[in-house]
Amino acid sequence: MPILSESHTRQATPRDKAYKIYDSGGLHLKVSTTGARLWRFKYHFGRAEQHLVIGKYPDIPLTRAREKRDAARRLLADGIDPAIHIQAVQVAVARSQGKKCSDGVCAKLRVRVGRLAASEAFRPLVNVGIRAS
Repeated sequence: MPILSESHTRQATPRDKAYKIYDSGGLHLKVSTTGARLWRFKYHFGRAEQHLVIGKYPDIPLTRAREKRDAARRLLADGIDPAIHIQAVQVAVARSQGKKCSDGVCAKLRVRVGRLAASEAFRPLVNVGIRAS
């Protein structure tokens, strides 16, 4: 697979249809028809293919996107879904600052946790006080 360079990401221009420019390890840059460029990480958790949005280019440069992809791959190696982990951390940070979790975010996270309650991904979520409903 070809490895992206910073110049490739800068030169990505919009087309009639959205397209992806692939890097290694599941990382790709999705270029929309409006010209927005979004870093995404494609991975499999369980039997499902998932996409984790890493961030918007140029706010997140190629090197930082690769670091975030590597961190997500380490979570996967430990049996943790990176998307759920990020949501759980956001909820934990909000609670530590004395904020209440919005009903939509917590409800969505509880449903996802409920589906994974029997798996290894559930253990870190229990530690931040999120329970399946």
